[in-house]
Amino acid sequence: MYPDNVQHLMLQARLYFHLGIWPEKVLDILQHIQALDPSQQGAVGYLVQHTLEHIERRKDEAGPEVKLHSDEKHKDVVFSIGLVMKHKRYGYNCVIYGWDPACMMGHEWIRNMNVHSLPHGPHQPFYNVLVEDGSCRYAAQGRPAVFPANLFMVCLSTT
Repeated sequence: MYPDNVQHLMLQARLYFHLGIWPEKVLDILQHIQALDPSQQGAVGYLVQHTLEHIERRKDEAGPEVKLHSDEKHKDVVFSIGLVMKHKRYGYNCVIYGWDPACMMGHEWIRNMNVHSLPHGPHQPFYNVLVEDGSCRYAAQGRPAVFPANLFMVCLSTT
């Protein structure tokens, strides 16, 4: 049914949770994690509670605006949601769960993160990524690095 690697299962559950997709599958994965490793009770309980709240909220909400990768105005977006990445500068592994055609953060964040020092500054795609440590970050597209195909990774620029 599921692989037995608790870390990968937890990452998958958190990814689905952050994306707001397949909440019923999130609950199934969390149940499997709990059976494999009861010490994960705190993290599992937290995600179960918030997933159930998400299910209730979703019943009343209208659908979100969908950004299409194929739209001409998004032609510079290179990477797709779900792609596993390795950050070029910081070396963390992550998975893309969203993107913006240009930096959507405020002026203060852009200045604090020194975004203007990047080759294309804030005028390039930025990606919402879920990092393997559970944190969510916002990374510039930058230039992809070439890796052997069997590594299934590309790189994001610094931010």
